[in-house]
Amino acid sequence: MIRIRFLLLFSTLLFGVRVGG
Repeated sequence: MIRIRFLLLFSTLLFGVRVGG
């Protein structure tokens, strides 16, 4: 499902932002 893939990508991006900022 594309939704799961999008959610995973968003989660990874958010995690990276939290760690970076």
